[in-house]
Amino acid sequence: MFTLNDNQRAMLAAARAWQEETERGASHWSRRAEQGAAAEAFGRLLSESGLRAGRPLEAGARARLLRLAAELAPNTNLSRRLYAADAADFDRRLRALLYGDETLEARLRAFLAPRGTGALTASALLSAFAPDTYPLVTHFALRRLKLTAAQRRTALKVAAERYGFAVTPRPDAAQRLLALFVVYESVRDALGASSYPEADDLLRADWALLPTIAAADVVREPPAAYLPSPAPVLTESHLLAAMGEYALGQGFVFPPSLLRSYYIALKTKPFAILSGVSGTGKTKLAELFAEALTGHQPAQFRLIPVRPDWADSTPLLGYQNVLANRYVTAPFLDLAREAARPENRQRAYFVCLDEMNLARVEHYLAEYLSALESRTKRVALHEGAPDFVLSPNFFVTGTVNVDETTHAFSRKVLDRANTLDFDAAPVLLEGLGDGKGPALLSDDLCLSPLQRQSLFLSARVANVGRARERLAQLDPKFPARALSLLQAANDRLYPPRLHFAYRVRDEVLMFLANAFDAETGEGLLRPDPSENFALALDLQVKQKVLPKLNGVAEILDPLLAALRAWAEAENLPQTAAKLARMRDHGAATGYVRFYE
Repeated sequence: MFTLNDNQRAMLAAARAWQEETERGASHWSRRAEQGAAAEAFGRLLSESGLRAGRPLEAGARARLLRLAAELAPNTNLSRRLYAADAADFDRRLRALLYGDETLEARLRAFLAPRGTGALTASALLSAFAPDTYPLVTHFALRRLKLTAAQRRTALKVAAERYGFAVTPRPDAAQRLLALFVVYESVRDALGASSYPEADDLLRADWALLPTIAAADVVREPPAAYLPSPAPVLTESHLLAAMGEYALGQGFVFPPSLLRSYYIALKTKPFAILSGVSGTGKTKLAELFAEALTGHQPAQFRLIPVRPDWADSTPLLGYQNVLANRYVTAPFLDLAREAARPENRQRAYFVCLDEMNLARVEHYLAEYLSALESRTKRVALHEGAPDFVLSPNFFVTGTVNVDETTHAFSRKVLDRANTLDFDAAPVLLEGLGDGKGPALLSDDLCLSPLQRQSLFLSARVANVGRARERLAQLDPKFPARALSLLQAANDRLYPPRLHFAYRVRDEVLMFLANAFDAETGEGLLRPDPSENFALALDLQVKQKVLPKLNGVAEILDPLLAALRAWAEAENLPQTAAKLARMRDHGAATGYVRFYE
């Protein structure tokens, strides 16, 4: 008989307690509903497909079935690679696995026979088919369970008796999976879970919230390859490609490198400004970015229109109602507090302040801007409410339209943000998708919403020391090149007192480091490292230095001309092009400004 050890039982008891605590377990209950819906849709699609009667699956039905199975738990092998070589053979094996009359061991062995088909894939398909009957086995949960060698041997013996097979000296993948089915049955009973996907979800819960579990009695052994086909590494390049496809599928074609530059800017600093003429998709970029990253979670995105009468932080941070003796909160504050909750630290939360310069930004956003630069990140609220701390997973984006009704930005605001310029907006419809948007849990890599957010949040370079170290690892010349170019720009800006200081220098270096994939070192803007570095540096001069240049054209034109000549000589095409447009605007209106 298979039994769990004391450490495993303590861990499962803690998971059960986490589940029962409504406040912390809210995400778990939401996942249960999603899993139930996915399993129900999986069964309905199978029934409608006629697979049991011997009809071949349609290509779209195959892809849909695999995506629904992947919604139970992330599995990068649930993709078209399973049927690309021989779709008819895949249909036959899947029909035999789900509906066959042979023993489960024989059906599993037949399904796993083709190279590249893993045991976890079979487990996911079986569990999606009958979540109350077949366990959902995942690598992550197995690492949490820390099964001992003795437990594996016992589970294999029990599985042989239960499923009617003879244990071989070297058990194959089908037998090892059936042994894990025995383990998961004990785990589900200990958790009191109603289905196996629910049990797996609890095994993968946020253990930082649970009591510390002693591991003194756990037997540790070297990692063993129990299952074939290790999962490929999920990289930022994959994530950005999927997000670009998502925006295209929604009918939006953004200027080259804009989505990627926005991604890198938020990695570097959780405050960004999107500027451009009305209708170019600034607000939509912020919304689509949040949707693609969070998986359409409305609770993790807020669109807040800025009103011209905002004169203080009350619309964002709330106020104390003296008559009612209670604190009146606001959506911005609510979302910031939600992001700061410990159980949400692997989730990203986004606010878009629409047309943020209709009021003076430094008036209503002063507390946030100050906290953004402080060590504690603490925002002091009005009397009657406790202070709160800005968490690193809380991101603010402001959109900017410039006309006679708006206000200019102070240097306090510009120093703290990357300013992305929408200088072009394609209006032709060629190359647009059907408006439905491709799923991000697709084909070669299945990226669940939690995976996307975790990848985005964990890949950040958060300090200048680490940024210089990463750049030097990529190429020893990169840090010196960046600092030399920034110094040259500052030398030209110093006489008119438009120069910048340490904050801009440090954030430029962090942007440059964040412009490379944290896992592979591949450029996120361009694949070639040198080209990627050059483009990132060009964008940073444009986004961090030029926004501060505004004033009377007659005074600034000589400086702009000198800067443009310097940018062309230094091979900074985007900076040079922006300077040319600023000069043209100054010549036409008599006033130079970055925002057009």
